[in-house]
Amino acid sequence: MQWNGALPILPKCIRKVAMPPLMSGLFTQRKGWLPIIKKLQKKPAEIKTTTDSAMCGFVVVINKRKPSADFDVLVKMTRTLIHRGPDDEGYLLLTAEGPVEFHNFPGKRDGQPVFSPVDDFIHAGNFLFRTGMGFRRLAIIDLKETGHQPMSYRNRYRIVYNGEIYNYPELKEELAMKGYQFRSSSDTEVIMAAYDCWGPGCLNKFNGMWAFVLYDTKNKSFFVSRDRFGIKPLYYYDDDEHLIFASEIKAILQHPRVKTEPDEEMCRHYLLNGEDTAFRNTVFKNIYRFSPASYMYFTEEQINLAEKEFWTVPFIAPLQKFNEEKLKEYADAYRFLLSDAVRLRLRSDVRVGAALSGGLDSSSVVYFIQKHIGNEITRFETFSNIYPLEELSCFDESHFIRRLVSFYGVKANYVTPETNELPEEYVKMIYAVDTPPNSSNFSGWYTYQLTHRQGVIVTLDGQGADEQVAGYDSYLLYYLQHLPVQDFFKEARQLHAMGRMDASAGMKALLLNLWLRLPGKNKISFLLPGKGIKNNVGLSLNEILWHDVRHNLNTLLHYGDALSMAHSVESRLPFLDYRLVEFLFSVPPVYKIHEGWTKYLCRHAMKELLPPEITWRKDKMGWPNAEEYWFGKLHRRWFDDQILKSTFIKNFIPRNKEVITLPLCRKIRYVNLALWHEVFFNKRYP
Repeated sequence: MQWNGALPILPKCIRKVAMPPLMSGLFTQRKGWLPIIKKLQKKPAEIKTTTDSAMCGFVVVINKRKPSADFDVLVKMTRTLIHRGPDDEGYLLLTAEGPVEFHNFPGKRDGQPVFSPVDDFIHAGNFLFRTGMGFRRLAIIDLKETGHQPMSYRNRYRIVYNGEIYNYPELKEELAMKGYQFRSSSDTEVIMAAYDCWGPGCLNKFNGMWAFVLYDTKNKSFFVSRDRFGIKPLYYYDDDEHLIFASEIKAILQHPRVKTEPDEEMCRHYLLNGEDTAFRNTVFKNIYRFSPASYMYFTEEQINLAEKEFWTVPFIAPLQKFNEEKLKEYADAYRFLLSDAVRLRLRSDVRVGAALSGGLDSSSVVYFIQKHIGNEITRFETFSNIYPLEELSCFDESHFIRRLVSFYGVKANYVTPETNELPEEYVKMIYAVDTPPNSSNFSGWYTYQLTHRQGVIVTLDGQGADEQVAGYDSYLLYYLQHLPVQDFFKEARQLHAMGRMDASAGMKALLLNLWLRLPGKNKISFLLPGKGIKNNVGLSLNEILWHDVRHNLNTLLHYGDALSMAHSVESRLPFLDYRLVEFLFSVPPVYKIHEGWTKYLCRHAMKELLPPEITWRKDKMGWPNAEEYWFGKLHRRWFDDQILKSTFIKNFIPRNKEVITLPLCRKIRYVNLALWHEVFFNKRYP
């Protein structure tokens, strides 16, 4: 079907965005957005594609000094990731005699079952390999043999890959015109062909989420990469004997010669500041995160783990005066780009879901899904976490959720966390995320659990918008401190009238606004109160938003992937389509906060498409967890016991400090750290 969603006029603002050619691949500084919008307007709103698309988990073990016969270890590590791929299992051993492959594949060839039992060979010990690749797969569409991994291309490249390249049909067409041939309908094969054609420059052409390790048998080299925002995880361990890559830390820990222990410095940082996954170091010593928007290239004989950045946001708009005509242009561009981001992420033959909170972002995604799907609306349903108890009404968003689903007539599913099982589920959650999180994560945990139970394995979610368009009140300070004084008082009065800013916060913003006008202010910055203010004073709204995309959002993306994949669900994020991100950072701050409203551009763009009580909601909950009720009342004794019984956590408790009397938002870090240590070092696996 064709969605009639073309813009009546191409927004001028799109044509004016400066896009350095090396940053994006699709953009040029001379042409800006114009050719992209014209091209996208011609694209049909297709839903189905014939593809071997899959989500997965993988392990790569590189034996540095001498070949190993530890095939059984590789299998054990890979099977730790079965939740990321219960349908298919594959292995590649690169031996001196050539590649050796094994797989458990419940498919058919010429009508006959294809099943090569890995277990028959696990303990054979006959295969000495320099590099071993292991792969687990959950097929999103057809579980075809042609989509099996590890995959080869041109008998030269080998790859294990987790993610989705949403624009792979267009890239495949472009590569075919250059003479490349394909035997599958898989985006995995397109990645290898793109690398053969463009080298590391292929990364700028990908629109999607990914983590992969690609091996070139001709050059005996490795090419490793992770997507622009770190949606898909990638970790590695390195010592004199081994280099190991894996989708999750728990897989690395299964290798018997991995040497790790708690990194006490990182643990202390976590307790003080919370988790920040932008750091290379993790709370496991010698186990590191691979950075987003980066790649590595090295050979077997010369392993160099230096990461190279291939992308950053190319343009951050400065402060400008508000203009109604510009607002209309920006709103048109926002709707078009978000719509196309949703269209690309609907490339699937399976039923599609959406995690719906009743907020502006998830509701906008639902609008564009139903707009594109049209008559196929029965393929789509929503999943929401609600709190029907009267005493938990302050956490409940069911009014807004039900308003939206009735507005569009979509099937809705609801879940409320089972209070009796929370301690048991808490341990499972800690195991799923690998590192101690900042909360209980139960709103997401139970939402994806419900999604899996209903047989839906692909969701489109609203994560990522707040950090681009100033969705939190904490951003008001960075906006106000740069306004001209006359505009400052006008905006501050409107924020105060709407209950978004009290007198104390307004005074702080005014003092900072005046501070930034002082000559020699940097020399006396030590007088500023508060560590956060000292570190970030002077940053514009768009600058602090970009900081939070790389830090706060990166941490939320880690939770989103871990929680969804723990239940074999793939979460797709339209707001992190890099075209939309680059556009939103080209939008001046005055269109993001205006007349007392945060996310003003998004509200204005969607005001005629969503119910007004959703578009103009003043409260923001953001998938709340009723932790004060669960762990401050119902399970308080269990919660406190996790701290009191932990010998490990005592290393971090200051003298004369009663941790159990801390506010729950602080105490929960001690509980999470104690449970993390219990799970991963005392082997209390769920």
